[in-house]
Amino acid sequence: MDLSCDEDYERGVQEDSEPIDVDATIEYLAILVQKEATHPRPSNYITTVQTQGMDATWRRRICDWMIYTGKTFEISVDAIACAVHLMDQYLCVLSVDKIVLQLLSMVCLHMSSKVHEHRPITLEEMELLSHGIYPQQEMIKMETRVLDIISWKMYPPLAIAFARDLIAFETSAETKSILQAGVTELLDECLSEYSFMEFLESVKAIAAIEVVFVTHFHHPCPLVKFAIDELHFPVNHFQECVELMLVVMPKKFVPPPIDTSHGNKSNTNCLKRSATPTGVEASPRYLSDVHIDRHHKKARKAATASST
Repeated sequence: MDLSCDEDYERGVQEDSEPIDVDATIEYLAILVQKEATHPRPSNYITTVQTQGMDATWRRRICDWMIYTGKTFEISVDAIACAVHLMDQYLCVLSVDKIVLQLLSMVCLHMSSKVHEHRPITLEEMELLSHGIYPQQEMIKMETRVLDIISWKMYPPLAIAFARDLIAFETSAETKSILQAGVTELLDECLSEYSFMEFLESVKAIAAIEVVFVTHFHHPCPLVKFAIDELHFPVNHFQECVELMLVVMPKKFVPPPIDTSHGNKSNTNCLKRSATPTGVEASPRYLSDVHIDRHHKKARKAATASST
């Protein structure tokens, strides 16, 4: 299914080596801030829409799987964030059980990778990952339902896009590198947390920049002040978002303790994620660990071989 789209506020990811066009970036961010105000946002659907037992833990575990699988298939952070957004949009409209939620997560990753990546995750690969539990026909039907619900709007405003363009204004290469790495990881973690859904994507972007900058340099970030004062970024709930991210930040960057009291190696099985999104039933992974499961690589290799 062709997912071509002409939404005027999406643009490609700039390479770090490309010089920034200041005027164009400022104009783009202004358009994005305006568009964000009119774009439908998922909100409070667990209590208002979901009637089949879904809670924040379901969402956290399925988002962890989506992030894990996306990284394994080397798709961009934009594609992963977009996939989570598509899933949330669907969940704002229709109630799901665990089986449908797992199917939905797979299809949203597939759809997002088709519009964001040169080499998307194919339906064949998804079917292999699910060990045939979800046949391609079921995935195609779900894709059609998702497209209907989102009205084919495949390029939502994303916090990572706001943040990337703001960080591009940073003149110090060292500071820019610190911000890029730290903000990407922090926003990645926030994707899984239902409590962040109340915040605008632009607010999450400047909050993440502020948290990473303050953590490393111990004073407020000039880029955030510039975004608020000059680019008119919204500040609703900005401080609340910062405070919540400061809670998430240590979980992300501090390794879990290892019990060496008996001289045994720690059990790494708890760090592994299911090769399929049935990980909704599994214990969540440590935030500091991303285990690359061989099943994912086998699925890509098998799909590549079958297409040649």
